[in-house]
Amino acid sequence: MPCAKITTTSSTLTVSENADATTIGLVAPDDTRYSPCQLTITVTGLPTDGTVYLADGVTAVTSGEILTVAQLTGLTFEPASGVYSQSSQFTYSVSDPSGLSASGAATLAIGPPSGSNILTVGPGKQYSTIHAAIAASHNGDTIQVQAGTYTNDFASINTDITLEGVGGMVNMVSTVQIPNGKAILVTNGNDTINNFSFSGAFVPPSDANGAGIRYQAGNLVLNDDYFFNNEEGILAAASATGTITINYSEFADNGVSDPNSAGYGYTHNLYVGDIAQLTINNSYFHDANEGHEIKSRAANTTIQNSRIVDGPTSNASYSIDLPNGGNAVIKNNVIEQGPLSDNPGIIAFGEEGSVHASSSLQVSGNQILNDMSSSSALAVWNASVTTTAQITGNQFFGLSSSQIVSGPATQSSNVFLATEPALITTHPWSS
Repeated sequence: MPCAKITTTSSTLTVSENADATTIGLVAPDDTRYSPCQLTITVTGLPTDGTVYLADGVTAVTSGEILTVAQLTGLTFEPASGVYSQSSQFTYSVSDPSGLSASGAATLAIGPPSGSNILTVGPGKQYSTIHAAIAASHNGDTIQVQAGTYTNDFASINTDITLEGVGGMVNMVSTVQIPNGKAILVTNGNDTINNFSFSGAFVPPSDANGAGIRYQAGNLVLNDDYFFNNEEGILAAASATGTITINYSEFADNGVSDPNSAGYGYTHNLYVGDIAQLTINNSYFHDANEGHEIKSRAANTTIQNSRIVDGPTSNASYSIDLPNGGNAVIKNNVIEQGPLSDNPGIIAFGEEGSVHASSSLQVSGNQILNDMSSSSALAVWNASVTTTAQITGNQFFGLSSSQIVSGPATQSSNVFLATEPALITTHPWSS
C-alpha cells in the first residue's frame, strides 16, 4: 500500500505593470487519502509586490487565513501600482484530517514597463563590463550578462533594473580592496538580480565588512544567487519601507575568521538592518565564519523551506538572530547547530532590546538539530518578556525537553528524533 502524501504544484504568474487582478492559476493539491473538500489551506506568506485577492478580485487575502481548495485555485493577483521588474512569492500550507501537511508556493512577477531596454554585457556585446551597463541603464531596463567571471567590476545601482545571468552564473569576484568601501554591488532602488555570484569582498581593516551586496534602499529581489567567501554576504542598511526577498540562493563561508580583525564576530552570512520585510524562501545558509548564519533587525522576517546549517567545521554563532524581535515566521526549515558553534543558542529573539511593537514569533514545522555537546544548548531563546513564542510541530534532535525554549512560550505537537536526519548539502538553484 503506498504511503500517504499530499502533493502541491508550484505556479508562476507574470503580469504587466499596473495590470488588473489576474488569476494565478494555482493547481489543486492532491491527497492520496482525502478529497479536496476535506483539506485545509492556510495562507503562510503574501507577496511584497502586490495583493492576492479571492476570485472576485476585491476581497484581499490575509496571512494566516484559512481557505478552501476552490478558493485557492481561484486566487488572483494584482500588482502594486507603479511597480515593475519585481517578483515575490505567495505561500500556503495544506493539511488533512490525519495531520499530514505540505507546503505550496506561487511566484508572482511583474514584467518591465513598455519601452524598457535590454542591455547586454560580455564578449562581443554592447558593454564589456557590468559597471558600464549599469551606468547606462534607466528605470525598467534589463541587463543580460553572459555567464563568466567579472573581476573587480564594482558598481552602484541607482536605477530600478533587473540583472540576469545568461547561459550560466555570472561570477563577480573581488581580488582588491573595494574602492567604494562597501561592496561589489551597492543597491539603491527596486532591483532584481538573477543567477549571480559574489565572492572575495573585502574593505579596509578598520571596517572589515566588505559585502557581496550592500543594500541601501528600495525593494531588492534575489533569485538563484550565491554569496561566498566575503567579509559579509549581504549587509543591508535600515530602510523603513524597504524589502529584501531571497529565493533559491546560497550563502556560504561569509564572515571574518581572524580574531584580531575589527570584523571578527560582527560579520555574518546575512545581516539585515531595520527594514520593513525580509523574506527567505528555499535557500541554503551554511558555514558562517564566527558570526551568525542569518541576522535580521527587520520589522517582519519570514524564513521558510530553507536549510540553515553550521556543518562540522563552522564556528558560527546563532543560526538565526532576531535581536530586536519583530513579526517572525520560521517555518519548514532544517536548522542545524554544529559541534564547534561559538554560541549554544540556535534561534535568538529580542536579546538586544528595542523590540519592535506588536512582535510575534512562530517556530513551526522545522527540523532543529543540535550537534553541540553542551548542556547549555538551546533551540529558542526568547528574551522578549512581551512576546510569547509559539513553538509547534517541530522535530528536535540532540536536545532534551528542557532545552527547547527559554522565555515566554507555548509548545504543541513537537517530537524528539532518536536519529539525526542526513543533511542535504546541494545547491538550491531553482533551475
